Amino acid sequence: MAAVTFTESTYNTGNSSYDHDASVTATQTSGESLTAGSSATFDVYEGAIYEPVASENWDATDGWRKSVDGGSTWTNPATLPASNVFADNDLIRIPVGITLTANVTASFYSMLVYGTVDINGSGNLTLNHSSSSVNYDIHVIGTLKNSGGTLTNSNPAEPFSIHGGTYWHNMNGGSIPASTWTSLNGVGSTCKITGITSTALTGGLDQVFEHFTWDNSAQSVTQSLSSDLRVDSTLTLANGVITTGAYHVIVGLNGNASNAGVGYVSGTLRRYVSSSVTSGDFPVGDANAYAPFTISCTGTPSGNGFIDVSTSAAQPPAASGLSQSKYINRKWTITNNGVAGITAYSPSFSFADADKVEVPQPVPEAQEINSRYLVPYKWYCFGEYNQCNWSFNSRVNSYFIFLYR
Repeated sequence: MAAVTFTESTYNTGNSSYDHDASVTATQTSGESLTAGSSATFDVYEGAIYEPVASENWDATDGWRKSVDGGSTWTNPATLPASNVFADNDLIRIPVGITLTANVTASFYSMLVYGTVDINGSGNLTLNHSSSSVNYDIHVIGTLKNSGGTLTNSNPAEPFSIHGGTYWHNMNGGSIPASTWTSLNGVGSTCKITGITSTALTGGLDQVFEHFTWDNSAQSVTQSLSSDLRVDSTLTLANGVITTGAYHVIVGLNGNASNAGVGYVSGTLRRYVSSSVTSGDFPVGDANAYAPFTISCTGTPSGNGFIDVSTSAAQPPAASGLSQSKYINRKWTITNNGVAGITAYSPSFSFADADKVEVPQPVPEAQEINSRYLVPYKWYCFGEYNQCNWSFNSRVNSYFIFLYR
């Protein structure tokens, strides 16, 4: 960023920021990349910049440096404000390659994270706000990690900014801070949850994320939703279960969902379908089993609609005339909501060994069901059962799928 000098005839009586329009003329000195005639919105602050000089604890006595001229000169080592209470015109900046372990109680108005801030169990950080119109925030281009500490925003209406960076929730319970999740130079923001064991998140899943990772291998608690969880880029379900109840986990129009391990959605997974998407994974299950569904379509999808998929244990209806003693105890409900242009499809279903009822010969614990595996089955029904009738269609609409031996 270029350093510029400007003069303005009127200024605020306060010392936090100048809250009016101003024109700035800058001349390139060396190294900057300036575009003639360009303009942008900016805030000008006075105050000190505090930076850690190495990867260590916040309270390390020789761990900080300070600049009062915008970073041109530095005092090193520097003394931090008393009780780690920073002024409203101070900036805490974490450089690239530095990991600052927050093991103290501190309050501040502005933090810029290029490296990593890791809040441990002793850490208690508070983002303050003033009555002026200045938008104070924690701006994350690197990684903001909570490993068991306390992270408070005194005014949640002014959320954190995860700007091409990562918020990493590495603790049991707690909540995801309200944030804006945006990309920077083509790099998407990420919310990563890894610490859930016996206590569920209490909030924060009701946001619109770009990349979202659920990786909780020791999860024993039910993580329920209180509203829809939306992911517009990549949903990664590595370990653990998200239970939707009456809500949905939603993958946006240009997003994708993957199961990198044994994580899944217990409930309804909704995927929007763009014209460039002809296949999709739905890592779904219920409280007892992981039973994913995959579809590959022929045609050009249109309409920007979505497909909902859920699964549950279900014995075949007696009125169908199908076996009540040898069957796969599972059904999938697939609903098309406004996706047109599909002329044919190829579905694939997986079920757990526990879903097999009186199946005589052993089969793999997770048996994929598609055209390659239909021959060993005496009965196979694919369609919707309604009032003693089965209906079939070559296009996905709304189906209940039962598999029988």
